[in-house]
Amino acid sequence: MATLKQRLHRKNAAGTYDAIHLETSADLVLMTDGSTKLSDKIGAMDTAISGKAAASHTHTTISGNAGTATKLATARTIRTNLASTATASFDGSGNVTPGVTGTLGVGNGGTGVTSIQALKDALGITAASKPSTSITIGGSVSMGAFDWICVHTDSSYNYLMTKYVIGSTTFGQDTNYAGSQAALMALLFGTAIGVWGNSAFGNITVNGVPGYCFLPSYDQMNGGFSYFNSNDRRKATDPAGNAKVYWTSSPYSGGSYVYCVYADGGLNFNNPGGTYGFRPCVALKR
Repeated sequence: MATLKQRLHRKNAAGTYDAIHLETSADLVLMTDGSTKLSDKIGAMDTAISGKAAASHTHTTISGNAGTATKLATARTIRTNLASTATASFDGSGNVTPGVTGTLGVGNGGTGVTSIQALKDALGITAASKPSTSITIGGSVSMGAFDWICVHTDSSYNYLMTKYVIGSTTFGQDTNYAGSQAALMALLFGTAIGVWGNSAFGNITVNGVPGYCFLPSYDQMNGGFSYFNSNDRRKATDPAGNAKVYWTSSPYSGGSYVYCVYADGGLNFNNPGGTYGFRPCVALKR
């Protein structure tokens, strides 16, 4: 039991002071709340602070929902790898690159299939068949619901170009055919008419881009394809007969432009962001 000690002084007959000691049990001391046991107060305080964390501490287990959270001291990145099906663990110590799984449905912006052939089947696209008519340079060919002209031939292929300018597009963000809107248009058109991956057609590389359907280069339009030996033969219209300017796949040698064939058949150039005609080619195996 705690003891309260007090010391008093009393003057004696000799004129000096004697010390008088008083001792009182702590349980007789009146607390401010009316209680008398100091030991109970100290015990209650010990219980209240028991298990409280230090100012600096680490949590090993946290349960419940946090209202807010502090951010990582070092920012991390998360990038999806569409070519991977692997998962990625994230503990904040580094960047992560998770993969994906499953097939994205049409309703979510995908195709719902896992191959080009399956996509063609789903769209009802049949492979373009080899024309039965004899093909000669300058001769007309009907194939895949389009009219074509044979513009060149060699030991391996008959090169066919659409008779008309069949659409329009910007070339792209810059003068590079690779990755351009024009190259994408050629890919989509070739897929739609069934020449993509078709064994009857060649996969031809033009300006660094391989494809079953392509825009001809400046050199091909400037006599490399033997049919195009004059401005008159380069001129083209849309199916309604309107004269059209159309893209080649070649950058202009003198600056940030792309070569085009103008309405008069002359070769000139335009800004790649402009919208001009789309007139593609394919290479049919002989």
